Parts: sequence; structure tokens; C-alpha cells
Amino acid sequence: MKTMFKTGIATTVMAMLVTSIGLYSTIAQAATTLCYDAVNSYSCVSSTGYSGQPTWGYTVDSNGHNCTNYAAYRLAQNGAAYPGFIADATHWDTSAQSKGYAVNQTPTVGSIAQWNTYNGNSDGHVGYVENVTANSIEVTADAWGGSTSRRVYYAGQSDWPSNFVHIYDQSRPQETSNIPWSFTVLDGDSGSVSGHNANTGLQPAALTFNNQMYVFSYDQTNGNLRQGRTAPSWQFTTLDGDPGSLSGHNADVGRTPAATVYSNSLQLFYYSATSGNLRHAWSGNGTNWSFENLDGDAGSVGHHNADTGKTPAATVHSDGTMQVLYYDQTNKNLRHAWTGSGQGWQFETLDGDAGSISGYSADVGLDPAIVSYGGQLHAFYYDETNKNLRHARTTASGWQFENLDGDAGSICGLNAYVGTNPTVTIHDGFMHVFYYDVTNGNLRHAWSSTTQGWSCETLDGDAGSALGNVGNFGAMTTAASIGGSLQVFAYDSQWGGLRHYWSDATNGWQVENFDGYGGGPAGRVNHQVGHDPALINHGGVPKVFYYDHTQGNLRHAVAQ
Repeated sequence: MKTMFKTGIATTVMAMLVTSIGLYSTIAQAATTLCYDAVNSYSCVSSTGYSGQPTWGYTVDSNGHNCTNYAAYRLAQNGAAYPGFIADATHWDTSAQSKGYAVNQTPTVGSIAQWNTYNGNSDGHVGYVENVTANSIEVTADAWGGSTSRRVYYAGQSDWPSNFVHIYDQSRPQETSNIPWSFTVLDGDSGSVSGHNANTGLQPAALTFNNQMYVFSYDQTNGNLRQGRTAPSWQFTTLDGDPGSLSGHNADVGRTPAATVYSNSLQLFYYSATSGNLRHAWSGNGTNWSFENLDGDAGSVGHHNADTGKTPAATVHSDGTMQVLYYDQTNKNLRHAWTGSGQGWQFETLDGDAGSISGYSADVGLDPAIVSYGGQLHAFYYDETNKNLRHARTTASGWQFENLDGDAGSICGLNAYVGTNPTVTIHDGFMHVFYYDVTNGNLRHAWSSTTQGWSCETLDGDAGSALGNVGNFGAMTTAASIGGSLQVFAYDSQWGGLRHYWSDATNGWQVENFDGYGGGPAGRVNHQVGHDPALINHGGVPKVFYYDHTQGNLRHAVAQ
């Protein structure tokens, strides 16, 4: 039997089971058959224009049929770009998830109904959801070795789909922007600015140095660290991770980079997955770089022998020191390193076990955010044990710690699983923190000043939020104060797009679907985009970098 990209219905089984009322109506357990083509035709889906046209590289049988090809055809017809995978029906769920698409138990018009097995066959099946009611769905489908069909499946019955794959639902929101932006694919394929064909652009970090833009990101294909800079046009190089890189260091490095400017030099921190330590690189001109292992083994500067260095964050404090926070995977705590003029690096475990500065024993420190504000150093990070957002700050008497949000006893008092991927910025004299509420799928916002305590709100994600939009927003955020406006970008986990928020003294909060949703204005794509956005203020203009999960490349948008 043919196994490549099949629907899961073998030709030999077809021959035994086809009857005058149709294959699936004979063997289906609960579905109602509205139409079945018993003569290998396309009459059940003729209104769609489908006649077996191969789509996205899917094959068809000798009569022009295949369920996966039909699903691909309908998605492309709706405006979906190639989602980055070709798979048997039984693997459409895991393949879609690996590319960042939502896969769940909720049918929507335009989603793909997916069965892990279908009528006892392990190759599975997929179909296109045409209609959804309170207790049923209507699905059209094609079948390898069979023909097209239209059926109604009922919730609670044994033939209900295993999953629903949301690649480009009909109800998918469209871009709403009236703000002119230009879009560029910087790195990751032969048509990008760099021409570098690899799965790159993950977890970008960006900043301005000597009037040039810099962006650093992880190349997953080659396991190394990429740099792009404007000099004045974009130039790209591999900084670290293989013998041909600037470092010549052959290892899987470059994940979750963090960048800052200190002592008139670029300072870069990132994780080495090969050795499980924190790498540090620095350069005075963006061309000549020096490298070291800062922490994570006995030979590093910190001499801390543990798998450490994930998700670093760096800033320059008002006291003239450079401050770095990062996660210790081995001990599940938050590490802190700092250096100043005339002094070497110093290290401590800030939070997470009885021997840390806080004395608080929990799995803490993933995805920290750090800022210098009001003469104090402020750190925000996730507490995996208690599912809340931690806040640490320096005072005259040393570090102080609190739970900012996530339980009834926290400052904000929201009892939910919150605090992943926080970002912090200063705007109009206030410190603003944005983070994700996993329980409710919301974007949370907390702010304070040197004279006012914390205020907290759900900015977006449900009807009771400040913006009142229902969705799953805020999983990955970036924020900056630019031109008198507070600018925020956040990932939309429901639809796999990038949302843009901004607020000013006159208009308050506004929002747009920025990229990844299809539609206009020009330059947007119908891809899963927006992972780990990085926003910078370059010459008073917002410029954002983010990962295109579908194509595996680095995108860049500039306000016009």
C-alpha cells in the first residue's frame, strides 16, 4: 500500500468496502453522510473548484485524490501560505504544532479536522470544517484511493475528530493597521537580505550602537549565533558557533541572546547548549569581537559548575555597573553577575534556594527582565513552582523580594498562572511591566513610579480587559518608550500573529493586528509570525524584529 501522504484509507480496504451508498456511510459509526462520490469524482466539493490540483507538494493517487492535498488546497484557497510541513494525516497535529500553529479540541470554520486513526486505520484522516454548531460539525474531505465526501460529525461520538488544526481559519482576524510600516525578510532564506538559507532569526535581541542598528539571533539549523548590522546597509555574519565563525568556537551556541552597551562597547550574553554555560562577547566596533565563557563550568569566569546561562537579561545600572541576570537550569534558580569600572566580574545566586540572597526555595529565574529605575535595580522573573511573577529590587539595605502577581497574596492579587516572558520599560516617569497570564490567555500590565505603588490590569485577552478583545494574547512581549508613546508588541497564541499596542496621553491604549494574519496593508504575510519580538527606538522610530515560524527566518518592520 502507498504510505506517503495518505488519508489512512488503503486502496485494498476500499475495494472491499465500497457499496452503492458509499464507503464512509457504510463504516462510519455516527456521522451523517450528506454527499459521497462513489465514482471517484469531485461532485461533493465542486463548489470549491477542487479537482485534485496538487498543493504545497502533496501527491495524489492515480485518480487525483488525497485528503491531505484537499486540506492543503482549501487552506491555500483561503489565503494561507505553505505552513512549513508535509505530513501524513495522522501527523498533521504534531507537524502543525512544531511550526507554531494552534492545535486544540475547538472546531472553527476553516480549521482542519484531524483523526489520528480513521475507521481503524492508523494513517489517519483530515478534512475541512465547513460549518460548526453547538453539537456538530460539517466536514468536506477527499480520500486516497476513494473520492470526495461531505459529512456531519456529532460531538461525543466515537468518530469525532482527534484534533482541530488552526492554520488559516475562516474566522481568523485580519490586519487592522492604518499605520504605514515597511517589512523586510532580513535573514533565513535565499531571498532574504542576507541570502543565508537556514532556520534562523529565533529569539532576536536588538539595539542601537554608534547610530547603527544591531540584531542578534539564533540559527537553529547550524546551532550558532548570527549578527546583522546596518553599516549603513544590512550586513550579516556568524559570530559564534562553528570553525568559520568569528570566534572559531565549534558548539551549539546563541540561544536567547541579550545585548546592551557598556563602556562604549557592545556587550552580548547568550547560552551555549553544548557546554551548558553563559557565553559573553564584546566589541567596540561591531567587527572585532572577543569571547569568553562567563559562567557555568569550573573554567569559566564565574567558576560555577552547573548548566547555567539560559535566558539572560542585561542592563547598565545608574551606578555605572553592568548587570546580568540568567537562569541556572541545574539548581533552578536565578543567577546574578555584575562588573564595574576597575573591578572584575562578581557573581551570586540571587533567588531560588535557601542559600540564595533571598533564601526563597523555588524554581525561579526563567526569562528575567531587568531595568535601572529611580536609583534602584529592578528584576522581574517567573516562579515556575508557584506560577507567579517575582520582583526583586535593590535598596540601601540590600535586595528585597516580593510576589508581584499570580496569587491572592501577591501585590496585584490575581490568583492565576502568570508571569512568563516579562518585559519592562520606562515611560513618562513610570516603570511598566508586561507579562503573560497563562491561565486566562491574557496580556497583563503592571506599573508604578518612585512615588506611587503598583497598579495592575488585564490589558487584552477577554471581555473584561482594558481593551475588551477576546483571544489568547501576550505570550511573548517587548516594549519601549518611543516618541512620547508607550509601544508594545505581543504574540497572539490563538492565531499565531503579532499584535501591536500603543498608548499616549491623548488617546490611551490602542491595538492592531500587526503581522501574520493575512490581508493588508501591503507587506504583511499569512504566516505564523511574532515569536520573541524585539523592539528598539532607532532615531525616534519604532523598529521591531521577530521570528517567522512558518518560513524559519527573521522579519523586520519599520514605522514609516
